[in-house]
Amino acid sequence: MWRTFRKQTLTGAAQPIFGDKLTAAMPIPPDGVDPIVNVADTTIYQQGDRITIDAGQTNLDTVLITTIKSGTQMQVTSQGAPYHAHAVNAIIALAIPCTEILFSGNASTLYLGTDNTITATGGGNVIYAILPGAGFRETYSANWNTVRTDDLWMAGAGVSDGAIVAAQVI
Repeated sequence: MWRTFRKQTLTGAAQPIFGDKLTAAMPIPPDGVDPIVNVADTTIYQQGDRITIDAGQTNLDTVLITTIKSGTQMQVTSQGAPYHAHAVNAIIALAIPCTEILFSGNASTLYLGTDNTITATGGGNVIYAILPGAGFRETYSANWNTVRTDDLWMAGAGVSDGAIVAAQVI
C-alpha cells in the first residue's frame, strides 16, 4: 500500500524524508505515564505508527503512537526504553518499514542519504541523487530490501516547491 506523507519544504539542510517537528517540549513523564507529543498537524500520522523523536541525535526516542488525541496532540508509548526529554522544534521522523519511496516535485538536484550529514551539494553519506528536472517523479528502492523511513534523509538546493514523498509500506 502506498502511503503519502506531505509536501516537504526543502531548505538546503538535511531533513528526514518523512519529517516533522515538536511544537512543544516533551519532558520526561512520571513513571507509568505515557507522554503527549505536540505537532502542528496529526493528520499525517496513524495510530500504530512508530516515530523517532530527536532523529539524528544521541538522545532519540523511537515510540509507538497509541492515540491521536486531537489535531495537534498524540499519545505515545515506549517499548521498553526509558524516555528522554525533548525540546521544542526537535525533529520527528516517521519510522515505518517500506520497500520503495516515491519523490515528486521541482528541484535542481535532490540528494538522499543515510543520516543527517548529507548536504544540498552532495556531501555526507549520499546514497542516491535525483537529477535536475522540472516536475520530476522518481522512485527510490534499496535493491528490493526493506528500509526504515527514519534511516533516510534528504537535502536539496534550488528547490522551488519542495518534494512530495510517499512510501510503499509493508
